[in-house]
Parts: sequence; structure tokens; C-alpha cells
Amino acid sequence: MKSSLASVKEIVDWSLGTIHCDPNRSSSVVDFTEQAIDSVKPLADADSRSLAFFFSKDYRSDLKTTQTGVLLVDRKLLSMIESDAPHLLQTAVVIVSDSAGVAVARVSHELSKRITPWISSAVAAPLGVAAVSAAGAAVPNVHRSSVVDEEVLSAGGIAAGVTIGPQCVVEKGVVIGARTRLIGQVYIAPNVVIGEDCVLFPGVCLYEGVTIGNRVRIHANTVIGSDGFGYVQTPLIGEGGRPVGMQHHKLWHLGSVVIGDDVEIGASSTVDRGTWGNTTIANQAKLDNQVHIGHNGKLDEGAVICGGTCLAGRASVGKFAFVGGLTGIDNAVHVGDGAKVGALSMITKDVEPGSVALGNPQREYREHFKAHAALNRMIKKKGS
Repeated sequence: MKSSLASVKEIVDWSLGTIHCDPNRSSSVVDFTEQAIDSVKPLADADSRSLAFFFSKDYRSDLKTTQTGVLLVDRKLLSMIESDAPHLLQTAVVIVSDSAGVAVARVSHELSKRITPWISSAVAAPLGVAAVSAAGAAVPNVHRSSVVDEEVLSAGGIAAGVTIGPQCVVEKGVVIGARTRLIGQVYIAPNVVIGEDCVLFPGVCLYEGVTIGNRVRIHANTVIGSDGFGYVQTPLIGEGGRPVGMQHHKLWHLGSVVIGDDVEIGASSTVDRGTWGNTTIANQAKLDNQVHIGHNGKLDEGAVICGGTCLAGRASVGKFAFVGGLTGIDNAVHVGDGAKVGALSMITKDVEPGSVALGNPQREYREHFKAHAALNRMIKKKGS
């Protein structure tokens, strides 16, 4: 028999919500809290042992058919349940939250500790094996296949509670904060500083001198601190003094990368080091998978960068700005605080704070759709 995932009482506590039910229902609130779930499912697919969420009216059509046993709902949407699916107040445990989005985040975090502990937790149990340091000494809480520089050990570079999984390499001068976890096959170059409670997933590579804050999560195969893309071109002269091409002289990048607290970087992303000076990612910035940040790029606090986006050198994104997926941002262009950039855009000029830009060529939100409307009228007129 499948074991329970969580009790209703736990879900209520995690969500900071309250139970709402039909006053004529025979079961008491105490009876509700003793119930349990064994899965989390979309509203349309949920059954009597499932937890489902209703935090957007986009899913209103699923209310009438759902068989969910526990439903977490935003208080602003409770009237839709009462009008469209009053049966749920008889058949399900309805938990009401003043902010379902935040409640869902809190509940999902707690459930992840039980469903995917390997992914969700920065705190790992001791591995029960000892690695071999560069000098041959045993290292507690580090897998035996990993290699840790002897000076890092003797200088106390690895703090309490750190765990390092299989086939990791930790070079000289590295500092790793308490309870940080290197899951496996992670390479840490010399003089890297990593804060507390971080998680680095397999294949992560941190180049020399990179600084990582606290509670940072870096997903698989991401590279931080690789060389920026910069070359000086001179003509390549052939016989008779005639140019036959160009010679590329590498511009060596002498800066580094500094990442703040509570940052998350998705899988297979790259953050280049600065040319001179640093590439910086501020506190709470969130990067999706396959994002590229060019040399001396700057992400301010809370910036959100969606998948496949590329920032060229010295491009910057302001506080709590949002950049849609598969977007390109040109050299030295700035996206202002609180601005939004639509997906598949090419941003070649600054975006004003709080504004919306999209398209290629880049236009302001209203201008973009006016241009499309005018184009559609021209096509329709030509075809008639």
C-alpha cells in the first residue's frame, strides 16, 4: 500500500491557510486534518487521494469535473468554487489562502523534501565514506572518488556540514560555506568562494576566482566564469601585400564573476567573467535554463531571465525586471527597473523603467501591436 505523502494538517500549516467547507457537511474540521494525500496532481487529473491547486481562473473549467480530495485555493477565487462546483465543499477538503501563489510555493517546497530530497535539500546526510585529499589524507563527508586540495583542508576552507559527492575536484584556495552540497562531478577552480546552504548539481564548473553567495542553486552543466568573447582583429596579409583575411588576437579577460544570495541558475547556462571588473548577478536573480550572460553583464536584484536568452557584453537588467525567453540584448543595452521584455525580442536600445518592449525590431508594447495591425490591414487590402 502506498504511504501517505502529507497530512491535511501539514498542508494547512505550510500554506498558512484555513479550511472552508459546507456548514452542513457531516465531517468535522478535526476529521479533515487527519486525512492525508499520496500525490500532487493537476486539477483535471486529481483523485480523492490527491492535492490540487486552484490559483488561476484559467483552470476554472476543471472545477466541475475534478475528483480531488484536497484543494488549495486563492481566497479571491473561492466564489468560483461556490458557484461552479459547490460539490467540492462536500467531497473535498478546501484550504483557502489569502495568497495562493505564495502558499503553493511554500507547500511545494515542503513536499519536495519528501518527493525529491536529492534535488530540494541543501543539507545532506554524511556520505559515510572518506575522500582522498591531494596529499592522501582522508576527508569526512566527501566521496572517496573526489579530490580536495590539502591546503583547503588544513586552512579550514570546508565548513561544517559540507558534503561533496562523487568525482568532484576542489582546488587550492577554495572556501565552501556551511551545509553547501556539491552533488557530483563538480569542478571548483582555485580561489573560488562559495557561501552557505548552496547546491551545485552535476557538471557545474566554477572558474578561478568566482564568488558565490549564500543559498545559491546552480543546475547541471552550468559554467560560471568562462572567458568573455572578445578579440582584436588585424588584417592578415598574404603574398604581394594583399589582405587575405583577418587575424583574431584574443583579449584576455582579467575580471571575474560575483553572484549574490538566493540566486538560482538553470541547467546548461553560462556566465562569462568580466574583461576587467566583474560580471555581477545580484541577490534573488533567477535565470532559466540555457541563459548566457556576457562579460561585464549586470543583473540587479530580483531580475528574471527566461530560457534561451542571451545578454551581450556589458548588457544589464534592472531590479525585478523580466526578460522573456529566446531574447537577445545587445552590447551595453540596459533594461530598466521593473521593465518587461517579451519573448523572442531583439533589444538594441535601452528599455525605460516600468515599460514593456518586444519584437524585432524592438518596439514599445502599444507601438508593436499597432504596427502589426497596420501590416495586417495592408495584407488584407492587397489580397482583396
